[in-house]
Amino acid sequence: MDMSLYQIILLSAGVVGVYVKLSVDISKLALRLDIHEKQTIKIQESIDRLLKDVQEIKVLLAKNGVDN
Repeated sequence: MDMSLYQIILLSAGVVGVYVKLSVDISKLALRLDIHEKQTIKIQESIDRLLKDVQEIKVLLAKNGVDN
């Protein structure tokens, strides 16, 4: 197969374009993953705090039940 210089340039430009687009897409996905992980950590911290508060309420209710 005999390729002209024009075809080689077009093919090279296409390959570079695909590489750049994939790089940008991967960067976007990495950013979204980082944001998702941070949100997951915040949600877990909120759940842990909620469970701690529920346990404290249980203790207070148990003490109140014993006092009555």
